[in-house]
Amino acid sequence: MSHVAKVNIEIKDLDALRVACRKVGLEFVEGQKTYHSYQRGLTCDHAIRVPQVDVERGNSNAPYEIGVIRVKSTGAYTLLVDDFAGGFGLTALSGLRAVNVVRAYATEVATKTLTRGGYLLTGTRTKQDGTIELTFNR
Repeated sequence: MSHVAKVNIEIKDLDALRVACRKVGLEFVEGQKTYHSYQRGLTCDHAIRVPQVDVERGNSNAPYEIGVIRVKSTGAYTLLVDDFAGGFGLTALSGLRAVNVVRAYATEVATKTLTRGGYLLTGTRTKQDGTIELTFNR
């Protein structure tokens, strides 16, 4: 039985994903070809992990990792995550179904896009429901 779920996101900017991971306390590992989860041997193009945890492939209680997978039809990436048992520590940082990573990524992409358009980020607020509100001025 697989616990792996596809996260509903289209990632087009790996640099923004790298920054987003760092902001939520995770590490983006470029070029890692497999990721640790309940199901063994899952392939990926890159991975996201809890930093400074050297995953022993035989240790089933090591923190799980998030697979970053290229979608051939679009060229963008998506995320595969296993939240079983809290991902053995991963979910505490990534959020359920990687929601913290998704929000941080969306925030980073919006900020990059608007600052390129001449706007200045003047405020960031996380609402009670977890959504992030950004304030920009020209």
